Amino acid sequence: MELDKSEFIWLSVIPSFLSLFFINLFYKFIGDGIMGLFPGTPDDAVRASIKIQRKINEFNIIREIGGLFKLEVGIGLHTGDLILGTIGHDTRMGSTVISDAVNLASRIEGLTKYYGSGILIK
Repeated sequence: MELDKSEFIWLSVIPSFLSLFFINLFYKFIGDGIMGLFPGTPDDAVRASIKIQRKINEFNIIREIGGLFKLEVGIGLHTGDLILGTIGHDTRMGSTVISDAVNLASRIEGLTKYYGSGILIK
């Protein structure tokens, strides 16, 4: 899979971008996307998603003034139980999440382009 310019730029700035808003956010890159687990209530996740979209819009104003292309972010939200853990061995360890809720959130995010929406919630 080849990333387009928007995806490449976004993946290169996302860790520092997210750290501006969330201290206790677990996130993991998955393909051209990112999975984030928001501590707190579902309302907190909705507010965080709205905040991310607003900041992206502000960021895009600056990018457009500089003649750069817009970045777009689709966010799929869903709640549910999950298992979060570290797996691997001595030479390679990684954190991951196992959950039907996470899989559904990923599918919901995939629909954001189809519906032209920045945020979709189940």
